[in-house]
Amino acid sequence: MLRRWQGKPEGPDPDKPRIPDNSEPWLPGGVRSVADALWISDRIKETAEQWGLNKPQECMERAEAFPDIEADYLARLPQASRDDALQMIGRFLTPRVAEAALTHPDPAVRELGLRFLRELAQEGDPFAAEILRKLGE
Repeated sequence: MLRRWQGKPEGPDPDKPRIPDNSEPWLPGGVRSVADALWISDRIKETAEQWGLNKPQECMERAEAFPDIEADYLARLPQASRDDALQMIGRFLTPRVAEAALTHPDPAVRELGLRFLRELAQEGDPFAAEILRKLGE
């Protein structure tokens, strides 16, 4: 969805290793304990090494920065210029960032945020679906 909006081809590059879809469950019953979460973390590290990433730790560090990046976007997006807001949404999209776009004064930013929330919910994102439910959709 985001690649389509950015004008990039949607299909995977056949020359690159296939990365599993994030929505695919790692465990049949979901994470039920810290041990389950650690098991998943170990599988991610192993996969990164299999893909030949030189520094799998960098991948984990970037993942750990995710909440800080999201918090920064949530604070800046509502007051950003139209162009900056559209670029921000194009670079880093989460249901919460799309929801923050709904508070932007520019209708194009609000519409893009709502469109992304609808698409995320249609793809099975429970957080986007909950936001839409609260909005009465």
